[in-house]
Amino acid sequence: HPLPPFPHMWRSAIPRSVFASAFAAACLGRGNAFTMSTSPSPSTPRLALALVQLHVTDDKAANIARVKTKVAEAAEKGVEMVCLPECWNSPYSTTSFPAYAEKVPGVGESADPEQSPSAAAIVSLAKEHGIYLIGGSVPERCDDTGKIYNTCIVVSPEGDIVGKHRKVHLFDIDVPGGITFKESDT
Repeated sequence: HPLPPFPHMWRSAIPRSVFASAFAAACLGRGNAFTMSTSPSPSTPRLALALVQLHVTDDKAANIARVKTKVAEAAEKGVEMVCLPECWNSPYSTTSFPAYAEKVPGVGESADPEQSPSAAAIVSLAKEHGIYLIGGSVPERCDDTGKIYNTCIVVSPEGDIVGKHRKVHLFDIDVPGGITFKESDT
């Protein structure tokens, strides 16, 4: 198989309508099971999707800058949707989450760059490049409860937040004599 034109991009074999339905169901929390044809018609519209991988550091501003670069690179290649990784703005560490947590706006709300620099960046990027942007996740601070959530927002090409999801099943592992990590500690 030849390599795709961009390292983390491919033209999806999933018909756009099927992908959109499954994506909408996932965003709305209505499950993740769907069926599709394994040999779609050649005339079926395709969705160009980029999955971003990046080196995350303890410098939040630098992480945001790297995301801006990666999204711009993908948009230049003609993608219609970009998906960022989990915890792209901070180290993946429960001790880091409180320091990097920010207010994450909900559906239809605007992102204040002072309170929500990561959300504001992806809202701006989606609008600037006319793409859907799935915001991976960032640590969210909930002012009402004081809790920290691992939260993803989805932004439309118009720059509107059209989906927000707080991770429910947190990652906990305790390997005797090895690693212990409890995302649920946050």
